[in-house]
Amino acid sequence: MACTDRRSAVVADGPFRRSMINGKSVCLLSDALVERNPERYSSWRFGSVEAKERVPSQEVSLKPNIHDLFRAVVVWSWSDLSEAFALRELLSGFAKPMCRLPLLGFCQLPQWFWFFYVFAGVRLFAGPAARFASGFDELLVVCFYNTRSLALVRAFRAVSKEVVDIQHGLIGPTHPAYANNRFWQSGSRLAPTGFLVWNASTREFLERTTGRTACVRDFDDFYYFPDIQHRGGDSRPCVLVSLQYGTVLPQPVIDMIIQLDCVRWIVRPHPRDPIQPAERPEIPKLSALAHVEINDQTQPLLPTLIRCDLHITKNSSVVIEAAAIGRPSIFWDRSCAEAFESETRSGLAKVASPDEMLELVRQALWPSTLACTPVHD
Repeated sequence: MACTDRRSAVVADGPFRRSMINGKSVCLLSDALVERNPERYSSWRFGSVEAKERVPSQEVSLKPNIHDLFRAVVVWSWSDLSEAFALRELLSGFAKPMCRLPLLGFCQLPQWFWFFYVFAGVRLFAGPAARFASGFDELLVVCFYNTRSLALVRAFRAVSKEVVDIQHGLIGPTHPAYANNRFWQSGSRLAPTGFLVWNASTREFLERTTGRTACVRDFDDFYYFPDIQHRGGDSRPCVLVSLQYGTVLPQPVIDMIIQLDCVRWIVRPHPRDPIQPAERPEIPKLSALAHVEINDQTQPLLPTLIRCDLHITKNSSVVIEAAAIGRPSIFWDRSCAEAFESETRSGLAKVASPDEMLELVRQALWPSTLACTPVHD
């Protein structure tokens, strides 16, 4: 990853941390790489490209021809079978998906069916992925384990080219793809050769688990906000609450937000949550309070985070981003203690149950005195 003379394709699929900044769509995971070094990096996406992108992307065309279809169905080898076993191992940690089958409606697909579906997709895209790989020396991909990305990883690895997975969220012992030792020890061409990560603890975990090199990248958000204002005119302490995908806030946390009306609370839904904020059970009640703001999850995180004094969450990787700018966090998912070990060790993260949250928030916001008394204590 240290070479600078490579021609590298940066593929950022989906809406991972894609935000509107000054009317332009920006992927905060990958676009800064391209803008800082356009001679090396170029930006690519699956599917249609948005006209308002700040960093113009090109489409990764994965359209198989008749020859590709024939090879996907007929031509098999021992390496295909070994990769099939590796993919089965990779998928084993993920929950069984819900999919719609023609004529059958919604049903729970068995794990073996999902495995064959994904593997067939990887093989189907193998031809166009190989043609794409022929034009580059290196692939950097956000989230390597979706079907199309796996086809690209396989194509680049098949010709001994480097593949770097860009950390897209919380990667640690609880993640079914990255914590899967048997997959990483399989030697499969479906596995990246290295990683770009956010912090040292993730680097240490990935290098120990996967046996591959991980590099800590710059905190790219600041590239787009050089003159960001730290606070507005409101002098009240401010707390950001990061909601998780499909996770409802515990009642003690909701009660705390309601009670501490001397605090500005910013509640931020998860950007990929299929449930709209207004449909979540806790949001309508909180949004009616004058001291609570429901943040637009499609907008950049950093301007919101930097005007807050504290961040609380179940297990969001915003803990890492908050620590990068000196903001402390409190999280209540104890299974993530190892993932946030470096932030905890530095004093910028604490783990506590929802029932313990109120006392810790008071101590964080008013360390010398309990300056704010909850209205409903």
